[in-house]
Amino acid sequence: MVNFQRSIKLVTDMRKEHEVELLYDRISNLSIQPLVLEHDSASYARELCVQIGGFLQPSAEAVELRQLLESQEIEV
Repeated sequence: MVNFQRSIKLVTDMRKEHEVELLYDRISNLSIQPLVLEHDSASYARELCVQIGGFLQPSAEAVELRQLLESQEIEV
């Protein structure tokens, strides 16, 4: 019985490995390239602060996030 269980586990592991290889092959054959963002994190942080500043009644969490992002001690 133990040998049977080991055989089942081995077959299952081999099947999973084969599925991963097939997925890798499918992904590697796609004709797409990674998207390169034109903005850096500092630009996004500034934009977020402007948007939060435009809220009529920002939540306490939004105000705190804006304060953190505008803090001189945090470099984004």
